[in-house]
Amino acid sequence: MYCDDVSASWLLVDSGGLYTSCPQGDGQVGIFVASVAGTAPPMGLSLISTSKSLYSNVQTATVEVNGVSGTRLAGDQTEGQGSGSSQVEYDVEAGGRTYYVLAVVGGIAGIKTAAAAQVDQFVQTFTFGA
Repeated sequence: MYCDDVSASWLLVDSGGLYTSCPQGDGQVGIFVASVAGTAPPMGLSLISTSKSLYSNVQTATVEVNGVSGTRLAGDQTEGQGSGSSQVEYDVEAGGRTYYVLAVVGGIAGIKTAAAAQVDQFVQTFTFGA
């Protein structure tokens, strides 16, 4: 499954066959990847970094993604569409753009999700142009 919502500026690539249709919002997808000019967060996502009141047990760490410094956040969403799920977020700025990754890594009954370690590995495949 490949979904590209240009109006919302997010992309879903599901090579594992977890989805049969494109999700309609956060709390319904395994991994969101968004790239925006500047640092303004993408519209339509309840990011951990911008909506901390929706999360508990938030942990923040400085990370390096393929040679670029960024932030990794993890938390349990307690309010909103993704309520009950555990999530991981990466925010990386490079070349005048900010790259956001938000992934559900567990907690939704009956839904298969990536493990946090798989998301960490996925993010390390990113490359940033000049």
